[in-house]
Amino acid sequence: MILNAEQSMVQEMMRNYSQNQLKPTAAHRDKTHEFPAQELKDSWWLCE
Repeated sequence: MILNAEQSMVQEMMRNYSQNQLKPTAAHRDKTHEFPAQELKDSWWLCE
């Protein structure tokens, strides 16, 4: 699939957010079955 410039920017932004905000605590959440509610609240700006 070929992405346009805007789509590529969104993809990179989401990749960076996931790597920096979600991945560091993913193993803990997998063990405890916690839902990343705060991380999702903090990510509201991604939808603008």
